[in-house]
Amino acid sequence: MTDNSSGRHNSAHNVKLTVNVTAPVPKSITGISASAQPTTITAGQTALMSASLTGTGDFDRTVRWSVMSGGGSLSASTGASVTYTSPSQATTAIIRAASAANPSVYKDLTVTVKPPPPTITGVSVTATPTTIPSGGSSTLRATVSGTNNFNPAVTWSIVSGGGTLSSTSGDTVTLTAPAGPANITVRASSVADMSKNDTVTVEVAAPDPQPGTAQLEGTITNWNASSTGGQVSIETSNADHTALTVLSSAPVNQNGTFTLTLPVPSTLDPYTIDFGQSCTKNVQPADLRVAGGSLYVTRDNVKRYLDSDASVRLSFLIYVDRAGSVDAQCTSTYTKPDGTVMTERVEYKYTFAAAGWYPVYLTVSQTNATTTVYTHTSGPLSGAPSSYIESDPVATP
Repeated sequence: MTDNSSGRHNSAHNVKLTVNVTAPVPKSITGISASAQPTTITAGQTALMSASLTGTGDFDRTVRWSVMSGGGSLSASTGASVTYTSPSQATTAIIRAASAANPSVYKDLTVTVKPPPPTITGVSVTATPTTIPSGGSSTLRATVSGTNNFNPAVTWSIVSGGGTLSSTSGDTVTLTAPAGPANITVRASSVADMSKNDTVTVEVAAPDPQPGTAQLEGTITNWNASSTGGQVSIETSNADHTALTVLSSAPVNQNGTFTLTLPVPSTLDPYTIDFGQSCTKNVQPADLRVAGGSLYVTRDNVKRYLDSDASVRLSFLIYVDRAGSVDAQCTSTYTKPDGTVMTERVEYKYTFAAAGWYPVYLTVSQTNATTTVYTHTSGPLSGAPSSYIESDPVATP
């Protein structure tokens, strides 16, 4: 030993140093711990996978990840933690965490993947028919679309327009309309998602006019009050004009005025034009029902048909049970005594504003062999004529 302060060596103070040399500790991986957070997820969601290795010596701490079954994917194949993304359907996934240096050291983690929640993508509503008569009914059907075993149930409600539904649930219900006219809007909403809904509108027609009466008033000009009193009548005939039926009659007052009450029948024959001609006709509405009649006055046992205009004979009137129109085009061909072949085309146009005897206008056109064409329009008439003149006498049949 040497004294550092004096530099002298003192043999009486000796120190003995002992160094122990041991063998190096061998590298060894003894275990692995791993966890998944959370262990239950919904399809398409993720879970965090974590793992750590234990061992001796300077061992390799690398963890290798893999999906053993159930599908899905991992954000990385190695690392202390990775993210697992589940597939889009329900499954049970097995994810393995293993030592990269010693794959025999591993731990399997189980993640339960629940099915995705059901979703409603839309509601569609139809009505059959979309136009119904007053008090009629329509069948409503709702179709719900969605994904993942969705609930197809709907709730029905009337938004506007009135009426009643046979039920507030079910894919098919019956709408009963009130008296029209009306536009009824009905909504079907998804029970699972009320924000998904659809509406349909059903149009309700106005009710048909109820049977009633109409009055035709007029004045016969040049009426001789000192003569025997007479009466005004409306008559109809069958198709070949061989049988006449009087619909209504009324007396003529001393000043020539009369008021004829016209019963509105609940049933009338469909409109026909039968003059031995070839005719086509268009009736609107299709169920419009009409009858024809002639207006005449009987006096001193003489029957005289009446005109409503001095130049245009309109003694033949149309009796209708509701508003509508009739158009007819008729063609006839005949030969005159001199051998001339005549072709006539007659067009009838009637427009009715309400039930009763109201032809708004009548148009007649004729074409002869020399192609001469003439057309006469009688109207418009806003209602029944208010005065009449007496035409040529016609003997009572």
